[in-house]
Order: sequence, then C-alpha cells, then structure tokens
Amino acid sequence: VLPPAPNAASLGKYGGIDFNMSNGMISVPLPLYELHSSNLAVPVSLNYSSSGFKVDEIASRVGTGWSLNAGGVITRTVYGGVDERSAPLSPPGDLNNAGMITFLKNMSTEGPFQGVYDAQRDLFSFNVGDLSGKFVLDTIKNPDGTYDRKPILLSHSGVKIEHNTNPNIDFTFRITNTDGVQYYFHSAVDYTTSSGGGGTGCGFPYDISVPTAWYLSKIVHPNNDVITFQYSRVTYTYATHLSQTAYHIFREY
Repeated sequence: VLPPAPNAASLGKYGGIDFNMSNGMISVPLPLYELHSSNLAVPVSLNYSSSGFKVDEIASRVGTGWSLNAGGVITRTVYGGVDERSAPLSPPGDLNNAGMITFLKNMSTEGPFQGVYDAQRDLFSFNVGDLSGKFVLDTIKNPDGTYDRKPILLSHSGVKIEHNTNPNIDFTFRITNTDGVQYYFHSAVDYTTSSGGGGTGCGFPYDISVPTAWYLSKIVHPNNDVITFQYSRVTYTYATHLSQTAYHIFREY
C-alpha cells in the first residue's frame, strides 16, 4: 500500500465521510478568507477533524488533525500495482486448479511478472468546493491492447468525473457539479510519492515516483468565469512503519 503524502491526505480524509455528533466525529472550520469573482467563490479555511488519529499518522503542514482548505485535491491510495502502469488481472473462477497457482505467481511481488499485473484497484478521494467522495478507475481494454480507465463513483452523486491521459488536453481529472461548474486537476500540479524498503526483502518499494495527489488547477463557470491556481513545489522525506507477513504450511505424511 502506498498512501498519499500527509498534506494531501489531510484533505482527502473528508472524501465520503459524514462528520456528525451521532457517529462521534466532528469537523470544525475556521474561515480565514474568501476569494470572489463574478460567479465563483473560493473559501480559504483551517479545518480540524476529530475522526481519530491513525497509527504512524504524519501531521500536515498545519498540524496533526488540521488541514488547510484552499481550493481542492484528488488523492489516491495505491493498492498493489499502480493502476495506469499495470494490467488488470482477475482470479480464475475455479480456485482448485492449476490456474489459481498461475494467478498467484503472476501476482507475486517477486519474479518476472513483478509490477506487470494488478488485482486490486487504487482508491481515489476528492474534496473540492462543497463536493467530496471516493471513486475507482474501471479498466476497459481496447482492441489495440491499450486500456481506458473510467472513474466509477462509490456512492450515488450527481457529479461527473472524467479521466484523461492525453497530454494535449488541459486536465488529468475534471469534476463537473450539477450546476455545470467544472473543476480541473492537472498532472502539472500533482504530488508524487515514492518509498523504499527498510531492509533486505522487507516491504514492497515503489522506487519510481507515483502520483498520489492532484491539486486543483482551475475552476470554470458556465458563464466563462475562470479562477486559476498556482503552486510552489516542495520535497520532503518522512518515515513510516513497515509490515510484512509470511506463511509456511507444514504437512505431515
């Protein structure tokens, strides 16, 4: 598992979470400023969430439990292989045959098929404006052997999410709300994460930087009102725990 960077994760935690006193969670906003144009508004606020701290949780740049909301972000948690760099693979219908053994070998993190196949979709969360939720990418194989990945929302919503891999188009993700307002997220303002093992054969390293967050690049109103965002890139290193489980079956003959 490769989680998003702490600052992006602090915003992504709001995706699809209903904060209310009946479930013991609250979200306390502290408004700081609000940017206005003719038809659009972008609030800037500090938010505190009491959803509980995770083991080894790293604080965002405004403190543990706090997030700076100034636009929006799409975050991703990578499970197994990276979706856009791996081919999807499903287990065979009959688990008691040699096909299952082949499937397990192909899914192994070692050997010639390492990183080629992926059996679990990455999980995406979005938090922008008054919109939040989670989605996955449904993989569709084209006749030429390439893959298209269509966003599928995990809860019912009137928003539309588009995913684009064409570098000539000005967005990687685009979210459109029910009023026709479009939120653009571009790879030029993404957040990449990599990881390394803690010892020989311990953990699964993501040696190549993986995009785990896409920040809001612009908002477009149907009346052609536009707000754009610019960011400064920073780099930092942090340590998290490693976990690994191994099984060995002893048979008596």
